Amino acid sequence: MHSVIEDLVNHIHQTGLLFTQACSPAEITRQSLSLAIRLIKSGRTLPDSLLAITSLPQASSAHNLLPQRAACLMTFLGLKFQLNDHYLQHLVAATFAVCSLKNNAEQQEGCQLFWRERRLIFFSGLLKLQKVAQAPAPHRFLHPHRLNEEQSLFISVISLIKNQQGSMVSRLKPVIPRTNEREQHRFESLLKYPGEFMPGCAVSFPKGEGVFLFTLTFTTGAVLRGSGDVEEKHLRQIKITRYQALSLNEWLSEVKACDAAFKPAVRQLIPDTYPVSRLPGDLQTIITSLHDTNTDIHKLSRRLSHMPVFSDYLKKTASLDNRLQLPVKDVKQAIMTYGLTRVGDMLIMRALNQRLHQRHFPLLAVCIRFAELVAAIASELAERGHVKQTPQTAALIATFITAPLFTLHALKVIKHWPLQRQRLYQLTALQETETQPLPALSASLAKQWQQPARYQAVISYYSTLPAHMPESVRADAALAGLSILLANKWLFGGAECEDTKLFQSQALQSLKLTPSSLSEIAGVTSYLMWLPLRQRS
Repeated sequence: MHSVIEDLVNHIHQTGLLFTQACSPAEITRQSLSLAIRLIKSGRTLPDSLLAITSLPQASSAHNLLPQRAACLMTFLGLKFQLNDHYLQHLVAATFAVCSLKNNAEQQEGCQLFWRERRLIFFSGLLKLQKVAQAPAPHRFLHPHRLNEEQSLFISVISLIKNQQGSMVSRLKPVIPRTNEREQHRFESLLKYPGEFMPGCAVSFPKGEGVFLFTLTFTTGAVLRGSGDVEEKHLRQIKITRYQALSLNEWLSEVKACDAAFKPAVRQLIPDTYPVSRLPGDLQTIITSLHDTNTDIHKLSRRLSHMPVFSDYLKKTASLDNRLQLPVKDVKQAIMTYGLTRVGDMLIMRALNQRLHQRHFPLLAVCIRFAELVAAIASELAERGHVKQTPQTAALIATFITAPLFTLHALKVIKHWPLQRQRLYQLTALQETETQPLPALSASLAKQWQQPARYQAVISYYSTLPAHMPESVRADAALAGLSILLANKWLFGGAECEDTKLFQSQALQSLKLTPSSLSEIAGVTSYLMWLPLRQRS
């Protein structure tokens, strides 16, 4: 633990030296992004190290401490706020670079031009606030209606750095009134951790005094006693007497002494990220039971009842789907409403969406809206069209098709949806920087989630003209492609090219539907046809 933190501090210092040398904007950007990756990785397992670097005095103050402190605090807040890693990487790198450029006008001009040419919008956006970062009271520049999300977070970080008095909670007091409701909700998570206790603060407790080293759980921390022993103390038992009782080097030395006693891996102070690349283990056993024709419905219902995420979802959906819309309060009743196969598809779709939506980035709301509309259209087409798949299966396949929207790096560092100008049944406008086509990414994910080979085949062919699809999956794949086409057209508009018209004609023929059916579907799914205000053109 100690060696990792020490290496991290040295890496931060070495990266900062680039700004005192004649380095190119490309190299500065590359090294800043590399540093950000390391900060995020370290912060996920050793979050207190970020707080220590942020707040504790350092022996050598010859170099500018603002860049490293701001980058570490931006990393900590981003992890606490559950920001997408790639999005956070750019925010952290931009914070470090912008705070480091203040004394070199020529270097600043070169970076500004480079970032603009490369469309590194977070770097360019934060550079506009460089003078704010130098102000004695940056929080006065906070205005929820004049700043974008990244700029507001940047000024909040600088404000917290400039105010070195007290705990994180007390430092937030001048910031909170000037932020919007969503930002205030995010900052609430800091009340639980780090709360009042910062690394290196002096504390007292019954029968003794000591120094608070780091948080162990949300209710306990490691405390260095005056005798030199390190003990786990409940936070209610200790009282802060002075902040910044240790320097960063002193804190590192004390942490080194207790490496063996407290393993950082046992702490869960930063929200977990659940892997998208595989079917959750607890759900896998449920799906196996659903595919077993001899499964015990009573036993299966009891097992699902202990999984509120899935049981509540089934009951809520079943309540909306029955003709009289009577509330369904029993899991078994919900299972009987849909049947085992449909329930399996619904649970997989629920689990997949949970994992896809768990980390925030600027286009998350738009991606969710588009994916939900595609799934809803697919479900309606399956209800009306000449296909064997159920509406639930069609919606699940559609969800796998749109899943890469939540994992593509290119979509994490832009703020406006890239419109599909032609072939609306494809998503090529979203994969300019990807080496692997989106259908292949979607089919690979479906395989990792142990989906049937037929589902994978449908996903592989949805973006080709129905006339060129294998007959065995033509109707299902045409349905999936038509769902993408209609969602693109209804949500984002745009002219239809000849290929788009040809696909729609062939898809309708394969599904044995008429254009009037699409008007009906548009009416049924119209409640999903809206976008966040900033995405409207």
